[in-house]
Amino acid sequence: MGKYLSFANQCIQKFKPVIEEKTGVKLEDVIGKEASEYYKRDEDYSPDISMFVDMGCDNSIFVNEKRYEEMGDRSLYKIPRGVAHELAHLAHRKLIKKVRETNPKADISRSVKRYKKSESFREGFAEYMSLTYLNDAYDYETYREVWKDMMRNAGYDNFLPRGKPYERGYKFFRKVLSVIGKDKVFEVARSPPLNELEVRMPLLYLLRRYPAQGIRNIPKFFTKAIRTKLLKKIYGYAPSDY
Repeated sequence: MGKYLSFANQCIQKFKPVIEEKTGVKLEDVIGKEASEYYKRDEDYSPDISMFVDMGCDNSIFVNEKRYEEMGDRSLYKIPRGVAHELAHLAHRKLIKKVRETNPKADISRSVKRYKKSESFREGFAEYMSLTYLNDAYDYETYREVWKDMMRNAGYDNFLPRGKPYERGYKFFRKVLSVIGKDKVFEVARSPPLNELEVRMPLLYLLRRYPAQGIRNIPKFFTKAIRTKLLKKIYGYAPSDY
């Protein structure tokens, strides 16, 4: 077992109980495996992906040792957040399946289909959990300095979501929860958007799921959109709304 996979497994043992406590779901015995062991390697394995889970496998996080070696030892600093991200994916599937516990009349199959269909929604939840909601998970004595060093030396911008599904989904959760409250994160996680348009325009999601709060915040959303357009027109860019 290489040092990157070994470190990932240490992080799994530290973060798994935190994820379980926060989400209220029980995960299987999660283990880290070398990416070369991925059973569908020849079908959809990408050598550029450093860490991932399979949507049909509940207990494995695949770690690409070769990719981490290419990035060098500084890549060790990225592993804790990567592990938290992948554990969030594993927990999210179980949260979707628990929909009926909060709504006996809910159509679970429909929720599961919408969940599987929206990559932005899935990645947004995992990014929100690993970047924002689980910050206290990195305060374990063993990992506190690793996290601080990562943020101090690598620069926070390097750890913001990259790629359209990640960025779009992360912004969706940030905007929706800024209106209804961070404590509703798992409530939102159990209720996937009807389509990608709701992810791109969180106000539509709010008007459907939380109409009172959505209506009250219409001026806020439009004001911010106009401000962003003006700043881009004047300066060529606008401050990130992460």
